[in-house]
Formats: sequence, structure tokens, C-alpha cells
Amino acid sequence: MGDRIEVEQLRGEVTDHNFLTTVLFEIGPGKKTNQFTGRVLKIPNSVFLSESVVVEPHGNHFNLAVFKIPCDLPLDLKAESRLLLEVANRVCEPYFEKASKHIKDICRREGVETPTLEPRVLYDLQSKDSIEYHVRMPVPFNK
Repeated sequence: MGDRIEVEQLRGEVTDHNFLTTVLFEIGPGKKTNQFTGRVLKIPNSVFLSESVVVEPHGNHFNLAVFKIPCDLPLDLKAESRLLLEVANRVCEPYFEKASKHIKDICRREGVETPTLEPRVLYDLQSKDSIEYHVRMPVPFNK
């Protein structure tokens, strides 16, 4: 109860479950929004035997988010990358230590190597005239 899950492209908050069904209050549209749609989804529990289930963290959890910024190829790629990195560091500075501890605890518990947690800026040349920056940084899950 209260978990946010996704199964078979259905996403929502678990509001009830019994022996036969799990009831979700739908969240959407799509994966990038966190708005309730007002629809109630009743999923037969047999689905959970054959499909993968994603359980989204909630509360004071953190994750490593990646967002993409498409733009024209800049005159000074290094300067623009540095600026994006400075902004990412400034944004996550107030909660970086707490986020690092949270993510490291999860990695230790799950037995996986902890990724680099400091903000990073990578880029992908889309064409001879355009670029897509990929900014990765720890963020509060609910933000």
C-alpha cells in the first residue's frame, strides 16, 4: 500500500490489494509525469507472476537523473560543458551528502558497485550542426 509501481506499462500508486487483484490510482500520462489521472486500475494478481514490476521509490529517496539538452553546436564546447557542470553542482549541493549516503546504502545492500555520484556532463553529436548534452546528477526522487 502506498508504493508506486509500473507493470505492463500501467503505472500508479497501490491503494488496495487482495487475493485476486491489486488496485492502482493511475499516474501519467507516460513515465515523465507524476500526476494522478483520476482513473482507477484493477490489475489481476496473476500479472505479477509473468511480468516485471518496477517499484518507484518515494519519500526522502534520491536517484541519479539524466536529462538531455539539445542545442546548436556551440562555438566553445568546453566552456558550455563547464557552465552546465557548475549549474548542476550548485543545484545539488544542498542535498549532495544526503543523496550520496542514500545511493551508497542502496548499492551496498544490493551488492552492486556504487557509480560516480558527482554531477557529470557528457555530450552526443547529433549532426555536424547540433549537439545533445546529457547531464547526470543526484536528485530527490520527488523533484
